[in-house]
Amino acid sequence: MKAREIRRLRKATGLTQLPFAQRAHISPMKLSLLECGHVKATPEDIEAIRRVVLDEARRRRQELQQILGDAELAGIGVNA
Repeated sequence: MKAREIRRLRKATGLTQLPFAQRAHISPMKLSLLECGHVKATPEDIEAIRRVVLDEARRRRQELQQILGDAELAGIGVNA
């Protein structure tokens, strides 16, 4: 996984480096070095990054489903 891909994935989650690193159980310094391309991601780093991105995607999906459900309960049409 290339540095720009790591940065793109992290930014897509909406998380800054510190909370992302904490969730991935890697140091913020290592995440910074990975994103700058100064160190190469290990298979463990890649799996940790993947896990955080997928967890955040699931959380956002649930949040959006809740918003849609609330809108339907309020009588707001959500079908376009």
